[in-house]
Amino acid sequence: MRGWTSGRAALAAAAAGVAVAGLTSAVAQGHPGGPGYSYSAFQTPSGNVACLIDDDGAGVRCDVLDYTFTPPPRPAGGCGPSGYGHAVAMSVTVAPRFVCAGDTVAAPDLPVLEYGDTTGVGRVECYSTTDYLYCDVDGGAHSFQLARDFYRLD
Repeated sequence: MRGWTSGRAALAAAAAGVAVAGLTSAVAQGHPGGPGYSYSAFQTPSGNVACLIDDDGAGVRCDVLDYTFTPPPRPAGGCGPSGYGHAVAMSVTVAPRFVCAGDTVAAPDLPVLEYGDTTGVGRVECYSTTDYLYCDVDGGAHSFQLARDFYRLD
């Protein structure tokens, strides 16, 4: 089970090369595995996080609409007119990262992935909790957690 409780955890994560921002005092819930749904696009019950899984099930992008965390620095060369800080993407070949995006995958009519439910398409699974949204590829080879107050990229 992954979790964090203090600045020491942030230092340990930084030393291990794990990106973490806006740490909370809550212990992270474990990912139960096994998709109950096969939504390729969905939103969390709050409507604050929305995701789109690639058609081939090899990657996912999630957007957080309202956030208080500080995203990592923009990529070299910036993002031009595109937005930055709200979109995280990963695939089976690319670790999770914030991406430049002048759009959003959010839409009010997306199905809701209720708290405690898992969806999976191909090699991607996402799990909704009351604290964050967790997504992984290939059973955790790459993963991220995304919420209004924090993110974690593994």
